[in-house]
Amino acid sequence: MDIHITNTKYYHGYLFMCVYLSNDSAYNTGILRMNLKTKELKMFDTPNIHPFSMLIDDKKIYLDISDADWTTRYTAFDLNSDTGELSNYRLIEWNGMITQYLFKMTI
Repeated sequence: MDIHITNTKYYHGYLFMCVYLSNDSAYNTGILRMNLKTKELKMFDTPNIHPFSMLIDDKKIYLDISDADWTTRYTAFDLNSDTGELSNYRLIEWNGMITQYLFKMTI
C-alpha cells in the first residue's frame, strides 16, 4: 500500500499530514498524526473526501475539500492541543468571503 501526503502542518510537537492510501484515494483518506517525541503515528479517517489544504488553530483542524464544481466545502475536527487527539469529524459548507480569508491565512 502506498501513502501519498498532500499537505503537512506542524503544531505543538505534532506533525499533521493530509494523506490518502493505496490506489483508491476516494475511500482511504484522512489525517495522519505523528508525535515527534515518541514517533507514534495515528490515523484519523476522513471518509470519501480528498483534503487539499489544512488550517490548524488551538481548538480545530479545518480541511479544504472544495471540488471542481466550485462549491466551497470544508470538514473539521475538534483538536485537543494537549494530547493531539482529534474528534467530532463533520462536514461544513461555507460560501463567500469568509472561506477565502480563512484559507489565505494558511499560505
